[in-house]
Amino acid sequence: RREIAMQHIFTLQDLLVEKEYLSAKLYYDLGDYFGNCSNDGGSNYQACIITAENAIRDYPYTKLREDFAILILKAKFELAEKSVEAKKEERFHNAIDEYYGFRNEFPDSKYIKEADKYYKEAMKFVKTME
Repeated sequence: RREIAMQHIFTLQDLLVEKEYLSAKLYYDLGDYFGNCSNDGGSNYQACIITAENAIRDYPYTKLREDFAILILKAKFELAEKSVEAKKEERFHNAIDEYYGFRNEFPDSKYIKEADKYYKEAMKFVKTME
């Protein structure tokens, strides 16, 4: 019965991972909507990043790891793009760093073209600031 119990545990973990992914995706999709954000400057993009990073930390061997990683990259880029001028440069650098991590971990990703697009846009901004 041990093998059956372990299989059930893995199935339940997969469902938890999927729930976390859907939660992170929802935060990303809500984007600029601030009706559910606190008054301390929180945003849905930050919530997406935190939710996805926590899921990767809690379930490091998930088959959705690549999906979480591109979601984090996209959210960091959107957060940078919609930031106040004082925080934009730092946040674009964070998005660029996230791109390099994504590229190293998933060199043959199905999302590589999308990741490259975010990288190029972030680099445009950073170069204009120099």
